[in-house]
Amino acid sequence: MNLRHVYDDHVNADMSYARFREMCLASWPNHGFLVIDKDSELNEGRYRKGFDCFVTKNSPASSS
Repeated sequence: MNLRHVYDDHVNADMSYARFREMCLASWPNHGFLVIDKDSELNEGRYRKGFDCFVTKNSPASSS
């Protein structure tokens, strides 16, 4: 699946494509995947590196 399609369908209202791509690239080496939990609020676990590392609007994408 194309990253741009995931962004367009699920993420574009929350952040820029550049931010989303940065977050994905930071997540994949250490955690293997990025979770998008659309039932959670933006800063309360919507985006997670792995299952337990929340990424908030203001957190750096590259932090673990």
